[in-house]
Amino acid sequence: MGREPGRVRAVFVFTGQGCQHPRMAAGLHEALSAYRRHLAAADEAIAPYLGRSVRELILCGDPRVHQTALTQPALFAVQYALAMTLLEEEEVRPAAVLGHGTGEVAAAVVAGALSLEEAARLVCFRGASMQYLPSGGGMMATCASPFEAAEAAAGEPEVSIGAFNAARATVLSGAVDALERVRERLAAVGIAGTFLQVTHAFHSPLMEPVTSRFADAARHVAAGRPTVPYYSTVYGRRYDEPLAGGYWTEQITAPVRFADAARRMLAEQAPSHVVEIGPRAVLTPFLRRMAGTRGPACLAVCRGPGSNAVDLAGVLSQLDAGPLAGI
Repeated sequence: MGREPGRVRAVFVFTGQGCQHPRMAAGLHEALSAYRRHLAAADEAIAPYLGRSVRELILCGDPRVHQTALTQPALFAVQYALAMTLLEEEEVRPAAVLGHGTGEVAAAVVAGALSLEEAARLVCFRGASMQYLPSGGGMMATCASPFEAAEAAAGEPEVSIGAFNAARATVLSGAVDALERVRERLAAVGIAGTFLQVTHAFHSPLMEPVTSRFADAARHVAAGRPTVPYYSTVYGRRYDEPLAGGYWTEQITAPVRFADAARRMLAEQAPSHVVEIGPRAVLTPFLRRMAGTRGPACLAVCRGPGSNAVDLAGVLSQLDAGPLAGI
């Protein structure tokens, strides 16, 4: 598909767990009534399942935002509010969506496959189920190819590939002590490894103990087929089936095939812009490398903890969208 000159065709990419931080998107909350309204709606949907205000957790700078049972609903709430601000207030309509790990839940709402209420229930069950696994698991981002990462992890049965982010960006998931040994092996051949700020070995076989309990809860989540092209990081391609309980159960242990899904989305949708939606820019560098110099512009709604309405206005000006584009 060729791209029409001068025509904005944006796709949304939702960041996964590990990008969270205290006071996520607080600058936007202070400046934008639209963002405040959508965050309040997410908070109201989440509260019956979380038993507390996720908005207060985020804005008061509580370090417990890094606890999995709180991280996942908090991250979802921020992503939902950011996406709805773009969609409803600034009229930025995505041609396709893609989510990395936990980010798939917010992507499913934007794609029309989950309601806000069903997504809130799902993400709270997901986070709570994972929180109570035994400690000792973690994830490590590496500058290794999948082959190099697998070779370094050989002989460590509790380590597997948790995410394929780019040609030389592979995340390993497993027991922390085993990951430390793998990091030493990689360092010996000049390849860096950095532990992510997560509490468990997500997207690995070590998550198996939670799948039965989660499947029972997820069975009752009402879901439909995406009405906006949805690129699955479980399968690494466009996915048109209902995003029901079985999908979300499989997602818990499956590696994140971000690189495959992103490359297919770029090739099949030919976007003019890729917009990363999350509290900090994590995936944008990978997307820029995949897109190349002739590819779409890759933008992050929030670059990091200091992001504010002026930053968002700069993004919108590149998208030629909405009233904020002119401030």
